[in-house]
Amino acid sequence: MKKLLLVGGTGFLGFHIAREAKKRGYKITSLSLKKPKKKRFIKGVKYIRADISSLKILKAKVNSNFEYIINAGGYGIHPKFGKSGDELIKSHYSGLINLIEILSKKKLKDLFKLEVLLNMEK
Repeated sequence: MKKLLLVGGTGFLGFHIAREAKKRGYKITSLSLKKPKKKRFIKGVKYIRADISSLKILKAKVNSNFEYIINAGGYGIHPKFGKSGDELIKSHYSGLINLIEILSKKKLKDLFKLEVLLNMEK
């Protein structure tokens, strides 16, 4: 069975990706800040709560060898960069670097980083 790590698996995009991947026979581990809402819980998915911007926490919680990673995590609504720029960098860039560092490059076949940017200025 193909092993998939889905970062942001409890969010809107992650839920739909997980549902489709499960139909296609993947063994899915979801890595998110929050637990899934009741309506987005998928039986058979392993849910791990962790902040990918913390290398120490990632090393403690993620210890499997995955063949595929889909990173749909991070903040989707981006206010003006100056006010929350540090959080955006932590969740998108630093988190991605941490994932690459901890995961087995021997088994990894593909890594996808999805970005959805919404500008909600009034």
